[in-house]
This record gives sequence, structure tokens and C-alpha cells, in this order.
Amino acid sequence: MVNEHAYVPQKGRAPFPNLFASDVAAAGVSGPANRGYLSGNGLLSAMSLGRITGLASTDLVPNYNHGRILLAGDAAHLNSPSGDMGMNGGLHDAHNLTENLNKIWTGDDLSLLDLYSRQRKPIAERQIIEQADKNRKRMTERDPTKRRKALAEMRAITDDPVRCESFLMKSSMIEGLREADLIK
Repeated sequence: MVNEHAYVPQKGRAPFPNLFASDVAAAGVSGPANRGYLSGNGLLSAMSLGRITGLASTDLVPNYNHGRILLAGDAAHLNSPSGDMGMNGGLHDAHNLTENLNKIWTGDDLSLLDLYSRQRKPIAERQIIEQADKNRKRMTERDPTKRRKALAEMRAITDDPVRCESFLMKSSMIEGLREADLIK
């Protein structure tokens, strides 16, 4: 069964041909939707969505889905790039979202978009923003005593197979994927 509301892209056409600033405002996505983020025909670009959400340098939107607008990656969560977590988190968002969109396309309920938001937001809070901040602080620490202490802690982790595996599952964000799968 094909979803009657699904948009089928056509060659040479924008993927969301009717996404206007008014859609963003009506969906409750905050930000300056009418201040230079529109293309010449009044359509929002993908880059604009990240700018108009009003996120700080490390921040998270309240929901990843806002009516017809779906957010992923930096449009949904921003963090310091020096923390090395944002890109992987965005890829995980995209993977989760495409799985749900595929199910919707084949007839499942639109409530899967709410599930996408419920699954990805808590993971972004704990696995992306929090961990990226810890990574950035550790990498930019200038106090030699604190740096030695952090290095000693990392050595202790690598010496303990159980702690090492746990660290690798968390830092590779596999733990976050597993946690998200448990959220229904």
C-alpha cells in the first residue's frame, strides 16, 4: 500500500516543493523564519532549517518532528565540533528517520515520527551533547595535573576489559542505538 500523502520527488524538483516559512512558524519551530533564510521562490533551504531553530552552540530542539518538518543532525542538536560526536549522531538520526519514513511509506502510521523524536532526543542529550562536551573539555584542558589524571583514567579503562568494552560501546555510540531501540 502506498501512502497517499507521500511526496514522490520528480527529476529537477526540490524534495519538499511546498515547504514555506509559514510551515515552519505554524509547526512551532522558533526562530527568524522570515529574515533572509528563504530562497528566491519563498522556499526554505535545508541549511535554513538549522539556522532558524534558534539553537545555541550546544543545544537541542524540543522535538525532532514539527508537523511536516522533520529535523535531524545539526538542525536538531548542536554541539562543539571539537567533541567529535555531532556527525555520527546526525547519521544515526538519519538512519532512524529513514527506517520510520520507509515504514510510513508502506502504510504504517504517522505516529512513527513521534517515535523518532522520542528515540533520538534522549540519546542526543546523553550520547552527543553531554559526551561531546566532556571530550572537548578533556582535549582542551591546560592544567597538567588534570591532564595526567584524565590520562591515568583512560589507561585504567584500557586495562580493564569490561570497562574498555563499555567505553568503546559508548564512544562509538552503539550504546545509544541500543538504548533508542528500547524506547517505544
